[in-house]
Amino acid sequence: MVHGFVDVYYDPIYLPAIQDRFEGKSELYTALFSWGECDKVYADIERDCRAFFKERFMGMARLISGEDERVASDLKLYFDTPEEFIARYEDELYECGMIGVDSDKAELYKIDGSLIIMLIDMLYDADYVCELNWKVELDELIPGLAHLHHVEDLGVAWG
Repeated sequence: MVHGFVDVYYDPIYLPAIQDRFEGKSELYTALFSWGECDKVYADIERDCRAFFKERFMGMARLISGEDERVASDLKLYFDTPEEFIARYEDELYECGMIGVDSDKAELYKIDGSLIIMLIDMLYDADYVCELNWKVELDELIPGLAHLHHVEDLGVAWG
């Protein structure tokens, strides 16, 4: 999942930013190491990575939900203030096994497959996707799909 970020970020953004940070201090590849500089670079990469995935996930949510604010606001909350997102949805996150004891909350700050699950849950809660077994019969499929937004726009005859 992070490979897309690395491909877009490393050459055009990261290397010039590092060169700018060390401009006048020494050569890029021989800069004196300090934890302070390392922490600054880490913070820059973390900020840019979150922005990269926020843009992509918000785009997916908008595409599927047609700009539904219920989906967009929760997803935006996750990216902008994850602490607030976790506080708001702690019980649900615990119930679905995404967090356990308090120390596990740090896992939600990572950009990984859990984010896809959270997006699907947000879309599910707002009736943009449904959960059906792949072997579902037609008499179960129709009610499962009928409540979804935009289904009438597809012109599906339910009778």
